[in-house]
Amino acid sequence: MGASGFVPGWFAHRRLARGRRGSVYLARSEADGRWAVLRVLRLPPGTDLQDAVAQARHRAAWRDPGLVGAHDVAPTCVGDLAVVVDLAEGGTLAGLRADRGHLLPGELVTVLFPLARTLRRLLARGQAYDDLREGTVLFTRVGRPVLGDAVGVLVQRWWRETQGLRPGPDQAEARLVRRIGALAAAALPGAPRRQAWPLVDLARHCAAPQPRDRPSLDEVARALTVAATPLPLYPVDTEDNAGRVTRRIPERLLMPPEPTLSRPRRRGVRRSRSREQ
Repeated sequence: MGASGFVPGWFAHRRLARGRRGSVYLARSEADGRWAVLRVLRLPPGTDLQDAVAQARHRAAWRDPGLVGAHDVAPTCVGDLAVVVDLAEGGTLAGLRADRGHLLPGELVTVLFPLARTLRRLLARGQAYDDLREGTVLFTRVGRPVLGDAVGVLVQRWWRETQGLRPGPDQAEARLVRRIGALAAAALPGAPRRQAWPLVDLARHCAAPQPRDRPSLDEVARALTVAATPLPLYPVDTEDNAGRVTRRIPERLLMPPEPTLSRPRRRGVRRSRSREQ
């Protein structure tokens, strides 16, 4: 499908996903040929399209290392909202866990610490990222975690606020903390128990039934800094594995086994005691 129905200057190469809130396309710039992601958001009935575009452009102008960068926003010919964002070539946390089953504690710290700081910065702007889950945690080519579809999530939140659905800042932070705990709890099963215990304990506190008993995002970030030593995530740089994050296998598991010092058995020499007698 051409760019005329979406954002001028971008060609929708193929559709990657389709859901309740809209569709996602792999797009290419007609000016310089670079690849990006085109998100077409289906707005709720009765939404003022021009207001939605203005809100989206305002949020797309934000530059934060923890958010996928946005390049352009435009209304479509059918009244939807189209947003062009960077292509996160390292895949998603959901894809990583599907490949690996679990993350090492240090790798989980590498993922969750910057996310907690990004969420805190958004709250300081009066915004809450309401769609925190494994599928929206993306990785850049160098393995840096970023939040995907920030413009779309924040525009959806703006629309709910126009309908009077605005949770208080403390309530919004408590929800985000609970979701961080859920990410940790899902990624840890199978990890070394002794190393993972501080993170398991943190996930338990994040899931406290009463919001007032959960830590703040700042407290979560501080707890992560002492829970484990961060380990890097390495993205795959081959065509057959493009868009995924490599399995980081400890080097000791790749080394050949050390020779044992046990006495070798001599075959064909042993005789039964009855024959010896």
